[in-house]
Amino acid sequence: MKIIYIGNKLEKHNLNPTTIDNLSPKLSQIFKVISVSSYKNKVLRFFHMALASLFYNYEIMLIDTYSSNAKWFAIFCSKIAKFRMKQYIPYLHGGNIPTIVENKHSGFIKYLKESKNIVVQTDYLNSLMLQNGIMNTVKIPNFIDLENYPFKNRDCVDEVSILWVRAYQKIYNPKLMVELCILLLQQGYKPRICMIGPEKDSSKSELLKLIKENKLEKYFIIKSRLSRNEWVNYSLDYNFFVNTSNVDNTPLSVIEAMALGMIVISTNVGGLPKLIDDNVNGFLVDPNNANNFFAVIKTIISKKEINLSFKARKKAKTFDWLEVKEDWKRCFV
Repeated sequence: MKIIYIGNKLEKHNLNPTTIDNLSPKLSQIFKVISVSSYKNKVLRFFHMALASLFYNYEIMLIDTYSSNAKWFAIFCSKIAKFRMKQYIPYLHGGNIPTIVENKHSGFIKYLKESKNIVVQTDYLNSLMLQNGIMNTVKIPNFIDLENYPFKNRDCVDEVSILWVRAYQKIYNPKLMVELCILLLQQGYKPRICMIGPEKDSSKSELLKLIKENKLEKYFIIKSRLSRNEWVNYSLDYNFFVNTSNVDNTPLSVIEAMALGMIVISTNVGGLPKLIDDNVNGFLVDPNNANNFFAVIKTIISKKEINLSFKARKKAKTFDWLEVKEDWKRCFV
């Protein structure tokens, strides 16, 4: 089977590895895979995708499909595949995909319905597609290599040390960490907060301004993008993993935190309730409210034992590549 994988392959430019960066080497163990594009410039990247779609030798096109303007790249490449009488498979990413589907975006709906299969990562997104008459979905969860995540038992904690790993972007609500820090200080806690991620919009500068205005510099470590190994090493010094997203699907960073045995507290948006069993292997709270996160942290600190870390690791094991690769095999048949 010859596959062309269309996506933003940008890890070599010191950006966060995307799905195509992580998945294409794995698929290459099973199929013959060509992956494009790694041009940093968006225009050059688009032309490379288009030319590869038109001239490369392949049987099926796999397309990373995002909810931003990048979706137009995906749709355009799918039209080239159809012109060449090739099948294509959208692989859906991005927290706004549900909104696009529910708004009946005609071009996008047509793109989905005319595909061989549609890969979704969660039961939530799968159910949403079915409700909107899109029947050709295949659920394949995100994946990790479990061996890369050293487990540490955090069932007994007495320190508020918090790790946050996402892009500095408004939809992920990084500024909420400042509100949470203030609440913790007001209640007598001395938090240590480390935030790691690439800068996507003005959120990082706004976050730094808030930290300075509130004189909280000594409580925060603010990092740009780190490699997986680097931030995993950082994680060993922290107990809590906080995910403040207002929009989300099944973020890889949350799965990774569960694999590490961290105490995950996340908003209950998008596909996260399907990933986290509340009060079992993590905690779910309503979004955009620091009080909700504070209440969970206070409860955990007050308990002698929470019996969560091993359950989080067990859940993360279901996302190991050895489990997931069989789903990918079936997807292309």
